[in-house]
Amino acid sequence: MDKDIATLIFWIALLAVRVVCVACLLGMRVCCPIHGPIELGPASAHVACTSAMLRLDGVRQLGGCAYVYPSATHTRRAHSLGVAHLSRVAGERLRAIRPDLVSAQDVARLEMAGLVHDLGHGPFSHLFEVCFPGFSHEEEGLRQLSLLAQRDHEFVALAATYLGEGWEQAVWAMMIGD
Repeated sequence: MDKDIATLIFWIALLAVRVVCVACLLGMRVCCPIHGPIELGPASAHVACTSAMLRLDGVRQLGGCAYVYPSATHTRRAHSLGVAHLSRVAGERLRAIRPDLVSAQDVARLEMAGLVHDLGHGPFSHLFEVCFPGFSHEEEGLRQLSLLAQRDHEFVALAATYLGEGWEQAVWAMMIGD
C-alpha cells in the first residue's frame, strides 16, 4: 500500500510541475523571502521550469559549508531566481534612464543571463571545479542552455519573440562580463 501512495504522490507532483510549466507561457511569479514577489518574463519563466533549473534545488549555494553551518541551506536555484530578478530591475532602471540605448529585449536578455549564470554548477558548487580542473560551470551552463534551444521548440519560439536573434551570444557575454 505504501508503494501505491508513493507512486500517487509522485504523479501528483509531476502533474503540478507540468501545470506550473504551462502557466510559464504567460510569465511566472515566485515568492522570494528576500525580494518579495519576483516576476519573470515568458522566456525566463520557461527556463525556470526546466529540469536543468529544477536540478539546482539540490545544489547548495555554499557548497560544503552547509556541513559546518547546517542552517545555510540556500540553493543555487533560489540564488539564480534572485539574480534574475535583480538583473531585470537593473535593466528596467537603465531602460528608464536611457530608452534610446536599452531595449525591452536587452532587459529580457539580462534577466535570462542572471537566471542561467549558475545553471552548470555541479555538486558542492565551486568545490566541484577544484576537484575537476578544466570544468567551468559557466561553459557547462551555456552548453545546457544551447541543448535546451536545440531540443525545446517552445523555448525556441519564446526566445525568438522575447530575446531576439543572437540571444545566445548576448546572454553568454553578459554571463562572463564581456
